[in-house]
Amino acid sequence: MLLSFVFGGVALAEKQQPSGLGLNKEELEAHLNGLKLRAEQGDATAQYQLGFIYARGSDVPKDDRLAAKWITQAADQGNALAQAYLGGMYLGGHGVTRDPKVAVKWFTLAANQGDVYSQFNLGSTYEEGFFISRDYKLAVQWYALAANRGLAMAQYSLGRMYSKGQGVPQDHKIALKWVTLSAEQGNPRAQSSLGRMYWKGVGVSHDLIRAYMWLILAESNGKTFAQVMRKVVAENMSSADIAQAEKLARECLANNYQGC
Repeated sequence: MLLSFVFGGVALAEKQQPSGLGLNKEELEAHLNGLKLRAEQGDATAQYQLGFIYARGSDVPKDDRLAAKWITQAADQGNALAQAYLGGMYLGGHGVTRDPKVAVKWFTLAANQGDVYSQFNLGSTYEEGFFISRDYKLAVQWYALAANRGLAMAQYSLGRMYSKGQGVPQDHKIALKWVTLSAEQGNPRAQSSLGRMYWKGVGVSHDLIRAYMWLILAESNGKTFAQVMRKVVAENMSSADIAQAEKLARECLANNYQGC
C-alpha cells in the first residue's frame, strides 16, 4: 500500500497565497523586493512566503533550491507551515537531497504545533512503517488528532484502523462513524468503504439501497473500483431498488453529502 501523504503545508499555503499575485511587472518587483527585505531581516513569515513563491514558480521562475533556502530559514525559526512544507520537500527531494527521516523530523515538529496535514502524514508513516518502526498505536493517535479537526483523509484512515483493530480494539460501529464523517466530506475512498459496509452489514444494518447509493457517489468522485462493487450489489436488487438508490444519490449530492 502506498503512503497517502499530503505534503503538509502545501494545502494550507494555498489558502494563504493566491494562485497568482495578479501584479504587473513593476508591482511584482516591488512586492518581491519588500518580501525579500523582510526575509533577510529574519521575518519567518516573509521567508516562508518567499520560499513558497519560488517553489510554485507562478510569478517567478521556479527555483526549488532557492525555495528550500528560504523555507528552511523559516522552519528553523519554528514556523509550522514552513516545517510542514519542508517535510514534503525532503520526502520528495525537491530542492534538497531526498531524506525521508529528515522529512519525518519536520513533519513531527509541525504536527506538534497543530499542523493537521503533518499529523495525517505521521499517521501514515507509523501505520506503514516505511521510514520508522511501524507503530499502530501512534498511527491512531496522529490520525485521531487530525480526524477530530475535520481532515477527511484522517477520518477515513482512523475508521480503517478501527475496522481492522490496528492500534485500537476492533470496533465496527466506531469505524462506521469515522468513515461516514469522511464520506460526508466527499472522500471517494470513504464513500466506497461506506458502500461496502452497508452491502456487507458491517457496523450497520445490511442495506443494499444505501450501499448502491454510496457506491454511485464514490464512482462519480473517481473511485473506479466502486463500479465493480456496484455491479455485484445490483445483482441482488430489483429495478425499483436501483431506481430508488439512484434517486437517493442525486439527493445526497444536491445536499453536499449531508443527511444521506
